[in-house]
Amino acid sequence: MRNQFNRWISRWILGAVALSAGLGAWSCAGGAPALGHAAAAAKARAHAYHCSGGDGSSQVWRSTDGDRVETLRSDTDIPLRARSTSRLHLTETATLDQWGQLVSARVTASRPRAPVTAFVLEPRAQTVRLIRDGMATVEWRVPADAPWIYRPLSSADGLLASTPLAAWVAARAAGVAPVVRVLVPERQQSYLVPIDQLAIATSEGKTVVLESDGIDVGDDFVREVRLADRSVTLECVDLASDAAS
Repeated sequence: MRNQFNRWISRWILGAVALSAGLGAWSCAGGAPALGHAAAAAKARAHAYHCSGGDGSSQVWRSTDGDRVETLRSDTDIPLRARSTSRLHLTETATLDQWGQLVSARVTASRPRAPVTAFVLEPRAQTVRLIRDGMATVEWRVPADAPWIYRPLSSADGLLASTPLAAWVAARAAGVAPVVRVLVPERQQSYLVPIDQLAIATSEGKTVVLESDGIDVGDDFVREVRLADRSVTLECVDLASDAAS
């Protein structure tokens, strides 16, 4: 099963690079300088990560184009709470600009006995939309005075959880500005936090603190996610590096 998964990831990576090259060629046909787009396509990079441990898992796909813009997608499946047989499933997408600031994100959460809920974050529009099955969409205005990150509630009873993707968004934001704006989408609350309270330097990178959870982050990506309220620790592996070894 692992070999099959790695082969699927390899095909996805090759497809992502081919798509980047194709978009570059299409732009050139429209009159843009051919050399610049070809160089940008050549520099495009794609990675896939598998994070697992205990009764949880998260798969993350991440690509970086020639302008250093990151696009990420993840699927996370974890227990609803410690020793629970119920599951929480989160699907996330996010785009970060070349400096590491969040451009957009969408987090879709599903769990038993709750409507499927999507949180759409748009920092440049200073807007968050809450979309729930069978309910009217709610819009929430948030200042764009600092890079945005998002976190779950303080317990495992909410719809969100700390994930590798959310931790990477926080880690990148911590390298951009002295403060970040932390969003708690479920409560429609936000507040400013100095980065020294968010990301703590370690000998191997930094530890990001999202509520009660600690996430170790290296230069390349997240290494370990400790979900305190769920008693789950996810260790992350770069599948390209793992396949090479």
